[in-house]
Parts: sequence; C-alpha cells; structure tokens
Amino acid sequence: MKIYRSCSIVFLILLFPITVLGQIDYPSGSVVNILNYGANLNDGKTDATEAINKAIREHDLDLFQRKIIFFPEGTYLLSSSIHIDAINQEKLNGSGKSIIFQGAGKNHTYFRLRNKTFTDKENPKPVISTTGSDSVVEGYTNIAFMTSIFDLTVDIGENNPGAIGIRFIANNQGAIRDVDIVTSDKDNLGYTAIDMERAKIPGPALIKNVNIKGFDYGLRFGSLNYGMTLEDVKIRNYKMAGIFNDGHIISARKLKTENGNGPAIINKNKDGFLIFIDSEFQGIGPSGIENCGVLNLINVAFSGFEKISENIYVEGNFIKEFSSHDVNKIGDFNQKNFKILETPEVIRSNIRNWVNVLEFGYESGGDDAGPAIQKAIEFMNEPGNSEMNVLFFPWAEYKIETPVKVYGNVLKIDGNFASFFSSEEKDLEESAMFAIESTHYPELFIERFSVVPQNRRKMFPVFSNSSDKDLVLRHIYIGHGKAYENNNASGTLFIEDVCALSQVYYTKVEDPFEEAQPQFEFGNQTVFARQLDTEQRYTHLQSDGGNLWILGIKTEEPGVVIEAKNGANVWLYGGTILPSFKDIGDPIFKISNSDATVFAVEHIIKPKYEVLAFYNKIIETVNRDSPPLIMYKNEFFQRNEFGSIVQIIVSSKNFLDSGTVRPQRKTPI
Repeated sequence: MKIYRSCSIVFLILLFPITVLGQIDYPSGSVVNILNYGANLNDGKTDATEAINKAIREHDLDLFQRKIIFFPEGTYLLSSSIHIDAINQEKLNGSGKSIIFQGAGKNHTYFRLRNKTFTDKENPKPVISTTGSDSVVEGYTNIAFMTSIFDLTVDIGENNPGAIGIRFIANNQGAIRDVDIVTSDKDNLGYTAIDMERAKIPGPALIKNVNIKGFDYGLRFGSLNYGMTLEDVKIRNYKMAGIFNDGHIISARKLKTENGNGPAIINKNKDGFLIFIDSEFQGIGPSGIENCGVLNLINVAFSGFEKISENIYVEGNFIKEFSSHDVNKIGDFNQKNFKILETPEVIRSNIRNWVNVLEFGYESGGDDAGPAIQKAIEFMNEPGNSEMNVLFFPWAEYKIETPVKVYGNVLKIDGNFASFFSSEEKDLEESAMFAIESTHYPELFIERFSVVPQNRRKMFPVFSNSSDKDLVLRHIYIGHGKAYENNNASGTLFIEDVCALSQVYYTKVEDPFEEAQPQFEFGNQTVFARQLDTEQRYTHLQSDGGNLWILGIKTEEPGVVIEAKNGANVWLYGGTILPSFKDIGDPIFKISNSDATVFAVEHIIKPKYEVLAFYNKIIETVNRDSPPLIMYKNEFFQRNEFGSIVQIIVSSKNFLDSGTVRPQRKTPI
C-alpha cells in the first residue's frame, strides 16, 4: 500500500465523543495544491493573487469536473480580488462552473488583503468572489452547484472600508463552513463579511460554523429566491446591522450577535422571510430587529437593545415563540417535545490511515470501480488494520456497476468531490450503489460525493441503509433519481448540504420514473436535516412513523414534498417550495395520522403563475376516522403576489370537531 505523508501534528483516536483536531492535509496528487504555483505563496509577503487566479482558471471546469484547490498552512497576501467564475456573465443561465477552496484549518490558513487596497465604500469589492468579476451581472445562474469554501480565515486587513470578505453564490449544494471572516482594523472598517446581494439567485446553500468580527454588516442578502440556511454563525462588533435582508428567505439556528451597534436584524422587504431558532442577539440601539416582512422567532434572547422590535411586545427579553403572520392550527395539537441533536463531527485522522481506492486495481474512467472499492473495504477489515478506517477517493471518474457493501471498520468515506456514475442501461442488478451495513463506530460519515446525472437510477437508490449506527451524509450532490432508502436502519440520520435532482432534467420523458418515489425514504428513522434540496417529481420526502426535523429546504418539481404517516412527527423550519413546471394535483404536505409544524414559502414568478405552475392544494390531512381536510392556496398569505406563505401546525391524529378545524386567515402584524 502507498504510505501517505501528513503535515498534521495532533491526532487523538477516540470513538466518542468525536471532535475535530489537527491540521487538514491531503495525499499528494489528490487535490490541486496551490503551492505548485509558487513555493512561497504562503509566506505572508509574496503577492499570491495572480497565482491563485491562475489556478482557478486552469481548474474552473464544468459541473462534474470540479476540483479542490488546497491551501496549506500559511498566510496568502492579496492585492486584489480572487474570482471563482460560478457565473458565466455571457450566458443568461450561467455556466455551473465551480471550485472548492480548502484550507488547512481556520487557525492555519489565512487570506489577508493588503492594507489600503479597497478604500471606496461606495464601490465595495470582495477578497474572494464566487460570482465572477466585479462588473454588473445582467443575467443570472441557478446552476452554480457545489461551490464551497472550507476551513480558512479571510482577513480584510486595515484601512479597507470598501472591502467585502466573501461575495458568495452557490446553488443546491455548496457551503461556507468552518471559516472566520475578520477585519484587523482597529475601527472595524469593512463593508460586509458575506455578500449575497449581487447574484440574482444566491442559493440554496449552507453557512455553518462561521465567525465574523467587525464590518458595517455581518451578512447581506438580496433576491427573492432560493433561500439560505445558517447555523452556528457568530457576528461580533458590527457597526450597522448583523444581518441585512432585502427579500431573501433565511432559515437560521444558533445565530449570535455580540457588541453590535445597531439592530441585529434588518428585514427590509415585505417579501423577506426569516426564521430564527435558539439564537441570541446582543447589541446597542433602539431595537434588536427592524422587520417589514415575515418574521418567526423560536427561543430567541435579546440584550442591550432598548426594545426587541417596534412590532413585538413581550415581557422580558426572551421570546419562546413569535410569528409576525398568523400560524394556522389544525386539530388537537400536542406535538411532543423534541431534542434537537447536533450533527456529529469526525476526527481529522492521519492520512497514513486513509485507504486509497485507486490502489486496488481501478483506473479513472474504467469499466467498473465497484470491485476495487469492495476490495479496499475488505482490506480495511483485515486483522491488524483497525486504524485504516477512512476510505478515500482521489479525484477521478468512478463508474460503479457492481454494488458496494459498506461494513465493519469504516468510519468515514471521503468522496473528495470526485465524479461517480453508473451505467445508463441497468440499475446495478436491482440494488443500491452503496449498501450500508453495521460498522464498528457510533457513526459513519459519508462526505463530499458527486453523483453525475444520468437517464437512470429509477427504483434503486444511491444509498441504502440497514445499519444500527448513526449516519452522516454531508456535502453530497446526487444528480438523479432516488437518493436514500431506509432498509430497516435504526440509527439516527444526519443530513447537511445535500442535493438530489430530478430525472426530468436529464430525460425527454414527460413523467419520468414514478417508481423512484419517494426520493428520500426515511421510514421510521429520526432524521435531522440542515440544508436539504430535493427535486424529484412525485413524492420527495417520506417519514413513516419516524421523526423528521429540517432546517432549510428547497424543492423543485411538483408532487408531495413531505408525506408523514403512521404517527410520524415533522418539523420544517424555513425554505423554498418551487413547483417548477406544472401542478399535478398533489398537495405540498400530506399528513396522515401524524403531527407537523411547517414554516416555508412557495416561490412563484408571474410567467409560471399564468400557466398554473403552482400548488393549488397546500396541505391535506387524513385521519382514519375523519374525511380528509384540504387547505387551498387562497387560504394562505401570498408572497410576491403569487407564492403561498405556509405557516401551519397540524395534528391529524386528533381532529377537532367539524366546523372548528379550519383556521381563519387574519391580517398580519
């Protein structure tokens, strides 16, 4: 076996609890190492700007050829913007190009802007931009898939009042994760840490474990669609507002502001939709929130402000539940208390313990990688190989014809954003691409996968799970068909930044592959999903007696978005429902003898509205002893005149007496 060398210094081998330690490193040749473009780029003195932009130009390829650019430990001095061209400004619908920036850790890799470089506050410029050059974008894109920035710090330096830390766009699957964005200026000069105003469709994507210090604004959002998910974001020492939102959809949990001057949140536009859960807002000013749109607060604490908001009147500084617009309630609702679990993290293990799939007889683009992958897993389970617990895929094209069984001594599978695909002619002998069986660890982590779209993956999923251990699916793009099935799994499922597209985009069939539904078949599992994009026609998500908790969803294609049955419990906090091309008569939510709490927005534009491409039925509740109750579009508030604002708590386990179950819509605050 090939022995990998590692720069990582500190490692700790534990089964539980699992924490992240040590520097991040990669096997030689498995990623694009920026130091191949200049050995001194990370010395803090050499101007690294042009070398980084050159590396991007050479590797900014199409959707399924994207590469990781790795930035080893050090400081990369910049004199102008770094541009990742996720938007092709010469094409209306964009290009879908993407790059992943990967640092060695936010305490190890630093991007630092020269002092006095971006001084024009009226014309702010980004240190890193994923939206192309600084010129105005006349068109738009919604296919900037997988663009991500991981594990580094962006420092805008001193005397740069016109500096933006990151100008960001990603669609369906992409993230800013484990990143610090700071200003070294003693007066906290800087325009905004994260700018998502410039791109016309700046999402959906995930922002998680991000610390912001200084700037006029922590984050700025614009555009009506598709929505962003935030978790564990901390904003300190802002000068104008923590978050400024002009019409976007934001789903946030564990957001924290400290030492801010001005409101924590400005929701400027009537179409802005915000939900904050388990958050803390501390700052100085007349009010903590300025709201002109839809606002939902659950377990949110305020301190330092003269009042919480002009529209919120409560005793004390803690809000257990507040909604600016009425929340419809159906049934005798008594949904049980539910503890939200954090997504587990995994130790950064020594790369000497990574098992390289290409060392087991497969070459990129070959006929079938399945046997080589299986041999690698068998090797991991041989006596004496207990520390060989990470299955690693160097960048290549992996064609999988033979199903792969995952079992035993596998802690993590790192797909490295390589390209995975299978035959267009058959469905892997009627089984899943990856069949997950029981492993030796409390959790199995599967991360950074890209399954290329094809005219197949009908009934049989990419991942089939029969394990009794917890499973984490993170940063995964599935380009077609059925994504996940519970095959008698009993562990908890954690989903973060996962997308599964519809086959309608890759076939000429009008109603393709009805047998692929539901796209995510959770069964009776407990599921925690953060930023989930599901786009299969017909049923998208199904919980059969389980618990389904979602922070931030985005959907495309008509059909039932969530089906809950047989005593299931559903919590959906924020996101965008996009019916796409037509109404096929299904409701958005189908709740059968189950409980559900739903806060979401249907996004419709006028041309699609005029051709009836919207949901007429919003929710259908079914109780075995009562006739179905259906709520229609005209019973909900509308966003942007055409889309429904869905805020509802429903129990179809216990209907109230007929005549009292249907809520009455009221004027919002």
